[in-house]
Amino acid sequence: MARFNWEDSLSVKNALTPEELDIQETARAYCQERLLPRVLDAYRNEDYDSEILKEMGSLGLLGATIPTHGCAGVSSVASGLIAKEVERVDSGYRSGMSVQSSLVMGPISEHGTAEQKDRFLPQLRDGTMIGCFGLTEPNHGSDPGSMETIAREHPTKKGYFSLSGSKTWITNSPIADLLIVWAKLETTGKIRGFLIERRECPPGTLETPSLKHKNGLRASITGMILLDNCPVPAENMLQVEGLKGPFSCLNSARYGIAFGTMGALEDCITRARTYALDRNQFKKPLASYQLIQKKLADALTDAAYGTLAAIHVGRLKDDGEMAPEMISMIKRQNCDRALTGARALQEVFGGNAASDEYHIGRHVANLFVVQTYEGQSDIHSVCGPFVQGSQGVQILHKLASECDVLVENYIPGSLKQYDLDFKSINKINPTLVYTSITGYGQTGPYRKRAGYDVMVEAEMGLMHITGSRDGPPVKVGVAVTDLTTGLYATHSILAALFLRQRTGKGQHIDVALSDCQVATLANIGSSVLISGDKDSGRWGTAHPSIVPYRGFRTLDGDLMLGGGNDRLFRILCERLGFPEWATDSRFASNSSRVANRAVLEPLIEEVTVTKTTKEWLDILENSGMAYAAINDVKSTLEHEHVLARNMVTEIQHEACGPIKLINSPVKFSESSPGIREAPPTLGRHTDHVLEQMVGLDKKEIAVLREEGVVT
Repeated sequence: MARFNWEDSLSVKNALTPEELDIQETARAYCQERLLPRVLDAYRNEDYDSEILKEMGSLGLLGATIPTHGCAGVSSVASGLIAKEVERVDSGYRSGMSVQSSLVMGPISEHGTAEQKDRFLPQLRDGTMIGCFGLTEPNHGSDPGSMETIAREHPTKKGYFSLSGSKTWITNSPIADLLIVWAKLETTGKIRGFLIERRECPPGTLETPSLKHKNGLRASITGMILLDNCPVPAENMLQVEGLKGPFSCLNSARYGIAFGTMGALEDCITRARTYALDRNQFKKPLASYQLIQKKLADALTDAAYGTLAAIHVGRLKDDGEMAPEMISMIKRQNCDRALTGARALQEVFGGNAASDEYHIGRHVANLFVVQTYEGQSDIHSVCGPFVQGSQGVQILHKLASECDVLVENYIPGSLKQYDLDFKSINKINPTLVYTSITGYGQTGPYRKRAGYDVMVEAEMGLMHITGSRDGPPVKVGVAVTDLTTGLYATHSILAALFLRQRTGKGQHIDVALSDCQVATLANIGSSVLISGDKDSGRWGTAHPSIVPYRGFRTLDGDLMLGGGNDRLFRILCERLGFPEWATDSRFASNSSRVANRAVLEPLIEEVTVTKTTKEWLDILENSGMAYAAINDVKSTLEHEHVLARNMVTEIQHEACGPIKLINSPVKFSESSPGIREAPPTLGRHTDHVLEQMVGLDKKEIAVLREEGVVT
């Protein structure tokens, strides 16, 4: 039987991976060696050392769950353990870190453009740029939907917005280089996030005064954000609309709070236990009294339970199976138990608890604030779906009952909690074809991983065989895996509908980017399977077993030449002006040309570079061999053959006027498919669908839109 270890009372370590344990140990060593020695002075003086973020950045502790831009890309549990070790020293230090990681780096990573990510994430990761998150307003507290901060088109600066309003209780705002501010668009009333760079703000348009004389979190810096017609470029607007943007970030931060408070409680337990063992009253240690032991036992139990709950929710979060209400539950519960436990343990110190040298009073003051911010405890006890159900789900169920096809691309398992998975929908409409398009499919060890075209290109072989012979792997110039997956999905849906005509039954179609990419390896994949050998690597524009068959430089561009057999090679030699090459023993057959590729191809290019691409096209005209100019995209879309095939069409867009688009590539003999109108703007058909298919009236739809249920 194992011995009881009070420092890990429920063997929490057994629930962690070796990597997570290493990360926790690294974070603990840093916090105890670098943060603890300076926390008392920081707390007494309400002083926050911004170098702390640089120190954390150097250890990879900032934005730790982000998998790109040099961030660590670790599990949610690992990020929670970091928060726990920082808050073991002080909640204010954890608050500063959480804002940087979850509330600044998080929304940029999740909702930012590629340019925004490239500009800001590396600096935020290293702590050389400090960020803050401006949502709470003086008059609206827990009701951000009533915010008064307004973003209107700038009257004089084209391509800019002008922001006016105020935010309060904003961690890091007095020292922030980058401020994420949430504001309502004057034109639509929709809430959007803006990235405000302090150095770009004209004098008087942005002020961030500190809020002093706080009772808690004194080791962090807190302030306001005051905006007076502050100009912000439109390109600095995040790509998310409504409160789901800030709320998704807050959920990540709240998860860190749920984990972090357990660190503060554990520190209170350790300090109270040490004090109770050392302090003698009535000729024996305080720890010998059962009342003291009960306080320690209660707190120890709460800390262990709270940590295990946070680990469990973190696993669900990474698996895509976490409901947002779970975050509210553990944030509310762990904050409450940490504050209750800290207050009870404070009594162990008697009058000494009043001295900050014992640290317990600081934890109590901090935990009171932590229980209040990012959603006061009572707010987190309101679980709407538990009481009234989800209007959005009800609408989707009604639509599913009327439709033939449903397409979704959520991580497998995540729709089950909303009764929107295949089994639930199939009960509502057994004839519906339910199609799931995901990165790695509904089964297999990677099924819970998020999938992106370029990642699948890399992992499933395409990137390895793409690029120049001696160069690194490169991605294909368009999202070819996304495109092929869409085509496979479309064909599969049509086949399922055809089968339904005979059986009367719908079915679940599982389409994965990874599967579709493996399928497109085609002859190269078959060759490897049959031979058992590795592939021959990257060939650039060349063919591995036919020479010449590649691109060659010309005087002003590039030209693709294909001498696919001996007859065509002879024609090429004649048109190049070197007919003798066709009878040269080194080049007389394809096998000899392949063997002497390194000799023949440079000889050809010495000739092709002497003339322009157009001149070579004229020379090769009517030769019977394969050849082509290597055109850029603009030249392609202006190509006479492309235009003759009606591959460019013009349509009328409701916002942009006439625009040109690439047309459908398929020509039918008995019908005329093609692009007839522009893609609808977001929400354009919402009213029509809800009226005609769900049976709602305009007033009901207006209420749903106001509540954010529909767009």
